[in-house]
Amino acid sequence: VYWDSGTLPPPPSDVAPTQGADWLAACTADPSAIPCVDPHEDPRRQPAAIAQKDALFRPGGRVVDPCEGQPCRAVPRSQL
Repeated sequence: VYWDSGTLPPPPSDVAPTQGADWLAACTADPSAIPCVDPHEDPRRQPAAIAQKDALFRPGGRVVDPCEGQPCRAVPRSQL
């Protein structure tokens, strides 16, 4: 499941995210701003994602849609 926590998309070229033009334009002044931080930890801390993993790893586990057909939006870990 793809979770969107409001960070910038990866750069379209083969460079590190912090070297992409969008990141440099938006984040040089404040790299701790929400669009600028590394989002990799955000999904696993979401209550809905935790419930999804719980449903999968139980005996007779099942795959569930934690976002009920809508895009999954993650709250940045700094706000949890």
